[in-house]
Amino acid sequence: MMYYPSMASGASGQDRPATPSEDVEHSMNLETLEQYHTPMPAVPAKYPLLEEMSTAEQQRLLDDEVALEAFVNELDVVKSYRQLLEDTREANLKAARGIVEREDELLTLRDNCLILQSELREKARAYEILAKSTELSEEQVEDQLQAAVVKAEEEKEDAGMRLEDGSDVREWLEDFVEKAATFHRLNALREVLAHS
Repeated sequence: MMYYPSMASGASGQDRPATPSEDVEHSMNLETLEQYHTPMPAVPAKYPLLEEMSTAEQQRLLDDEVALEAFVNELDVVKSYRQLLEDTREANLKAARGIVEREDELLTLRDNCLILQSELREKARAYEILAKSTELSEEQVEDQLQAAVVKAEEEKEDAGMRLEDGSDVREWLEDFVEKAATFHRLNALREVLAHS
């Protein structure tokens, strides 16, 4: 993976603020860059070898292309950049080999993702159709809730009667408490809906 200093700044030319997913992606990109980051050699402000030359020597160097190239190639900063370039090429080659070695696995994973996305879209469409077909009006909700309250009240009263029939007290109490709780919960919902 080639590293360029300008990429690390995160400048994209966009003025809009980043979304959370873009922030995460940007953070992951920076982590990836850091993984392959090689510090750039500093460009020296002065070149002592040039400063030691007279103006005439500097002019002769400029006029002789071969000598100029040999001089530049001997500069430490140029050697550092060449080493950096070689290291970067080797890192890119290593990364490329790793990708090629995992190509089949990555393609399989991609295909599986596409299949799952397709299945998810189909299920989402089916859910939307089902949701539209089962939408209830407020009046229908009130009617169904009223019917559920009446039924829960009847079941609570029936449970109360069973104690008189000689039912086991512990079993009766569990059953009665459950049915009473259901009744009160539904009744509270009905009252909330009625006053909303």
